[in-house]
Amino acid sequence: MFYSFGCSYTYGAGLYYHEWLKDKPKGYQIPYRHDSWVEHQHLISSKDHEFRLKNRFVGLLSKELNMSYYGAEEVGGDNTQIIDTSFRQIQTIKTIHWDEVVDKKVEFMLVQLSHPRRDYKEPTFKELKEWSKYKDFDEHYNEHLDGIVQRLDKLEKESDKINVKLYVFSMEDCIGVKLIDKSYFIPIYVDGIEYNSIEHLKKEKNSRVINNNKIWTMGKNINVPLFVCDELYKFGITDTHLGLNGNKIVKDSIIRKMQEK
Repeated sequence: MFYSFGCSYTYGAGLYYHEWLKDKPKGYQIPYRHDSWVEHQHLISSKDHEFRLKNRFVGLLSKELNMSYYGAEEVGGDNTQIIDTSFRQIQTIKTIHWDEVVDKKVEFMLVQLSHPRRDYKEPTFKELKEWSKYKDFDEHYNEHLDGIVQRLDKLEKESDKINVKLYVFSMEDCIGVKLIDKSYFIPIYVDGIEYNSIEHLKKEKNSRVINNNKIWTMGKNINVPLFVCDELYKFGITDTHLGLNGNKIVKDSIIRKMQEK
């Protein structure tokens, strides 16, 4: 068995649009903002959830490894919540391992990091003024990123104590680039190249260079489909959660990491 934690990307949000739109006629466009969670959350049936569970990377991983799993139930969440939950589950895993009735063994913990700005507390004007001579906004944000890495290092130590392997991958490159040399880090692997995150892959493969900057335009210049909007853009979908191919890429990257000697 394994544990999986993350935000709505781990949950598999948006995948059910493949079911909802599969029989729509050519030229059909969804209503404005229909793909927002607030708009569609009450429309998801048990069959839709079954499709989501089967096709998200957690489900794909479960099938390939022939393993059941715990977790992966959160629709949203920031990195503080994700890591806090992971620490709490260390105790739960101990209970599972000690229990004589369930007779189960958790082999690894899979953590998906969300955007670091979700739980970043911006400095107040007073703090910025006090720091003006020796620290700027970017330095403050970088300290926040370093704090995430430090907590993951501690999580790995706690996991090692109970003989549970920790694996971590990132959606955003600002944190992914800081994890490259960590033993628990999962690079996103496509066509023989390792990327530090899904965002890094998006920038490198699906962006145009304009004025020396890499610009991503939804629904265009897509060389590697990653998101629901990549696969269903013709219907007016703007959902940037992982699509069918994006989930498969993540699953394959996890398997590759697990097979390392």
